[in-house]
Amino acid sequence: MLLSVIFSVPLSVVVINVIVTVIYNHFSKDTETQFFESKAYPIMLGLFIVSFFILAIIFSKSINSLIKRINSLNQTIMELASDDKKQLQKIPYSRNDELGELTNAVNLLIDRTISKEIELKQQEQMKQELLTQLGHDINTPLTTMRLQLFTIENDFSQHQDIFNSLNEQINYISKLSNEYDFERLSRVDNSYVITEQVDIPRLINTIISKWNYLYKINYISIVSNVSTAKFHWVSNEIWLHRLFDNIFQNVIRHAVCDTLEITLQKDSINFKDNGIGFNVEEKGTGLRIIEDMCGVLELHSTVQSNEKGTSITISYVQH
Repeated sequence: MLLSVIFSVPLSVVVINVIVTVIYNHFSKDTETQFFESKAYPIMLGLFIVSFFILAIIFSKSINSLIKRINSLNQTIMELASDDKKQLQKIPYSRNDELGELTNAVNLLIDRTISKEIELKQQEQMKQELLTQLGHDINTPLTTMRLQLFTIENDFSQHQDIFNSLNEQINYISKLSNEYDFERLSRVDNSYVITEQVDIPRLINTIISKWNYLYKINYISIVSNVSTAKFHWVSNEIWLHRLFDNIFQNVIRHAVCDTLEITLQKDSINFKDNGIGFNVEEKGTGLRIIEDMCGVLELHSTVQSNEKGTSITISYVQH
């Protein structure tokens, strides 16, 4: 458009000048009057002004077309950012210029957003179904327990078998709760993650300060090189905080150790305890949650464990 403006203005001046001059020389019989002194000269100047207005109108329409496309993109992005996405529609485009590519990118974002919304709704329905089923399954043995307690109100001594049954029902409720895959209610597979620069040593130091009291009363000492390490990861601080919290929680619950050693490097963090260890193949809920979070944050987790302790390494791959 800039090149068109640059060349069209002088070109229109030259073309009008040549045409008016040719017409004047062909039809004029006055050989004594110069062209710039004739009536054709002001006509030519008038044609110059008219041509400038015509060019201005043509290019203003082109600019107005660009503005309409930009406004359409702006409106669609605002609708995408709002809570009401019921009428969200893709933006049609016919030109594969820069705005066309931007429009295509927005349409891809619309597809991804709609897909995520559907997945989140399905996940919410799954949560409701699981909770409803769990409530029904737990209420059944509880109702039986209430009836049996009502029965033994009058005669305590002759109903030892009912007490045994009550104990079985309680054990059943405990097993039932353990069988439900509760971490599915807080899966992070479909979560949105906004990346940022995260000061990892500062974050680890904050988490150590938070867990320090619980570790002290459980006679676990924390050894780290946080004070000497300085680096950043492009990740999400909130998710990293949750990830490291889960590691600290697993150590204090299951490790049966007296030392947790934390080693920070630019591209990895290692948590090593001197506890009793466990079978890595039999992953519990804690390790599965750590793996899920690492998957969302595009981190790599490695777990090694034996009778001398457990080592968990979180590795960062720079993009």
